[in-house]
Amino acid sequence: MGKEMLLKAVTQAAEHAGIELDLPRLPKRQGENKGRMTLDDVLKLFTVVDERKLVDWLPCYVAADLSPVPQVNAESVNVLHMAKKIESLEQRFSGLDTKVDNMCKLVCTQTECEFHLQLFTNHLMAVLKMSVKLMTLKEELLGLK
Repeated sequence: MGKEMLLKAVTQAAEHAGIELDLPRLPKRQGENKGRMTLDDVLKLFTVVDERKLVDWLPCYVAADLSPVPQVNAESVNVLHMAKKIESLEQRFSGLDTKVDNMCKLVCTQTECEFHLQLFTNHLMAVLKMSVKLMTLKEELLGLK
């Protein structure tokens, strides 16, 4: 359905722009490779649009209701980027408890050590919650494929 809508929009854009198009044959795809072949057809259409400079003539589609649209930015869609962020956070906090213990042994009273340990625990919990959120987002994004 999307391919047909795009084909119709490209044809109308060419008419409005006064350009004659020699579009490739785009049959209705069936079978095992339907998705790949349909994607190839859509890319062929975009190639024609780009070569004939019809982009500005194509309609702009928008969502009337944004509530079902996931609220993620382009950077967070990149699963690899999220994995690197998680790894970076894990590295930052990997030796922190030992460092806090060593600092406490040098300069802190027991009450101060407990305070710093609680502070560290709170930060660690926040990082863990963020990691869970990132992993949930990753699973949701992978489920959208």
